[in-house]
Amino acid sequence: MDDRRWHRSVRFLAAAAWAAGAACGPATPPVEVPVRPPPPATGPVETPMSGPPLVCTTGAPDGCREAGQRHLDLGALEQAEESFRLSCTVALDPAGCTGVGTVLAMRAQDGLAEAWVRQGCEGGDADGCYRLAIQVEALGDAGEADRLYDEACADGVLASCMALGSLRLSGGSRDAEAAFRGACATEGPILAAACSTLGRILRE
Repeated sequence: MDDRRWHRSVRFLAAAAWAAGAACGPATPPVEVPVRPPPPATGPVETPMSGPPLVCTTGAPDGCREAGQRHLDLGALEQAEESFRLSCTVALDPAGCTGVGTVLAMRAQDGLAEAWVRQGCEGGDADGCYRLAIQVEALGDAGEADRLYDEACADGVLASCMALGSLRLSGGSRDAEAAFRGACATEGPILAAACSTLGRILRE
């Protein structure tokens, strides 16, 4: 083989070796493509009601009072009023009547609220009597408020005992001590304010 043919062979083999090396060289590392997070939801998000689902219909009204309270706790006044109305008028639950009055009072419909709360109280709901007493006292009828507070206090509404004591204390009645004792009981829940006031009365 002459020199020219030999040089051509060497150049050919060198070129082939370079091409093979380029083709079989180290692999290019994969490029990570960032994954775009899904867009935030734009529709309304329903707030789940705590506790098991309740049935509140005209055909099954027994759960309406609790359903009304759940709606009320969530600030859904329209649904709360509807549930309380079914409880009062269909299930004949006096606490449901008080619930309707509570919602109406929150809507500043005091005249309608008093009628519903009174219906609850007259039906035997102690909380209704307490709420009615608040409204009656605001209208200036201290005697009727005293009677209603006393009735609710006797049925275990401690806030009513506190209100009764405060009403009697402001009127100079000596019966205030008994009312505060009802709120500051040695057994059961204790209202610190009632106990504090009772202690002050006893020191005087």
